[in-house]
Amino acid sequence: MTKKTIIAATLAATLALPAVAGNMSDPIMDADIIIQNVETPSSGAAMLPVIIFALLVAVAAGS
Repeated sequence: MTKKTIIAATLAATLALPAVAGNMSDPIMDADIIIQNVETPSSGAAMLPVIIFALLVAVAAGS
Protein backbone atom coordinates (compact mmCIF):
# COMPACT_ATOMS: atom_id res chain seq x y z
CA MET A 1 0.00 0.00 0.00
CA THR A 2 1.13 3.44 -0.69
CA LYS A 3 1.08 6.37 1.64
CA LYS A 4 -1.70 8.06 -0.37
CA THR A 5 -3.92 4.97 -0.13
CA ILE A 6 -3.51 4.78 3.65
CA ILE A 7 -4.26 8.49 4.04
CA ALA A 8 -7.31 8.20 1.77
CA ALA A 9 -8.63 5.18 3.70
CA THR A 10 -8.07 6.93 7.03
CA LEU A 11 -9.83 10.06 5.78
CA ALA A 12 -12.76 8.06 4.41
CA ALA A 13 -13.15 6.14 7.68
CA THR A 14 -12.97 9.35 9.71
CA LEU A 15 -15.70 11.00 7.65
CA ALA A 16 -17.95 7.93 7.39
CA LEU A 17 -18.08 6.84 11.06
CA PRO A 18 -19.92 9.85 12.55
CA ALA A 19 -22.62 9.49 9.89
CA VAL A 20 -23.75 6.13 11.31
CA ALA A 21 -22.92 6.65 14.99
CA GLY A 22 -26.38 6.77 16.52
CA ASN A 23 -30.00 6.37 15.64
CA MET A 24 -33.17 8.43 15.39
CA SER A 25 -35.01 6.90 18.37
CA ASP A 26 -35.98 9.02 21.36
CA PRO A 27 -33.53 9.07 24.25
CA ILE A 28 -34.38 6.98 27.30
CA MET A 29 -34.88 9.26 30.29
CA ASP A 30 -35.58 8.43 33.91
CA ALA A 31 -38.85 9.58 35.42
CA ASP A 32 -38.71 12.59 37.71
CA ILE A 33 -39.15 11.83 41.39
CA ILE A 34 -41.35 14.32 43.21
CA ILE A 35 -41.31 14.32 46.99
CA GLN A 36 -44.00 16.33 48.73
CA ASN A 37 -44.25 16.84 52.46
CA VAL A 38 -47.81 16.90 53.72
CA GLU A 39 -48.49 18.08 57.23
CA THR A 40 -51.32 16.34 59.03
CA PRO A 41 -53.00 18.03 61.95
CA SER A 42 -52.34 16.65 65.40
CA SER A 43 -55.08 14.59 67.03
CA GLY A 44 -55.78 17.40 69.56
CA ALA A 45 -56.54 19.93 66.83
CA ALA A 46 -58.74 17.43 65.01
CA MET A 47 -60.77 16.71 68.15
CA LEU A 48 -61.44 20.37 69.04
CA PRO A 49 -64.44 20.84 66.68
CA VAL A 50 -65.93 17.55 67.89
CA ILE A 51 -65.62 18.62 71.53
CA ILE A 52 -67.17 22.04 70.83
CA PHE A 53 -70.06 20.40 68.97
CA ALA A 54 -70.62 17.96 71.85
CA LEU A 55 -70.67 20.85 74.36
CA LEU A 56 -73.18 22.80 72.24
CA VAL A 57 -75.43 19.75 71.99
CA ALA A 58 -75.20 19.24 75.78
CA VAL A 59 -76.07 22.90 76.45
CA ALA A 60 -78.97 22.79 73.98
CA ALA A 61 -80.29 19.57 75.57
CA GLY A 62 -80.04 21.09 79.07
CA SER A 63 -82.08 24.19 78.25
